[in-house]
Amino acid sequence: MAIIEASKGKSGPTLNKVLRFCYSYDPQGQTYVLNITKVSGSIILFFALVLLLYLVLKPKKKGKLN
Repeated sequence: MAIIEASKGKSGPTLNKVLRFCYSYDPQGQTYVLNITKVSGSIILFFALVLLLYLVLKPKKKGKLN
């Protein structure tokens, strides 16, 4: 995606989108602060999706019946 954006003359918008997602502007302090709720929620959802895909797609083990 970065190559396509660079060929169009755009520089860094993909990184800017990620930074805008992770940080929010605090008008009182006039600074950008890390939005820990959004970041941690995204990480938790990512790992939950990975776990779900693992449980669904793992090969089934057939046990021996004695």
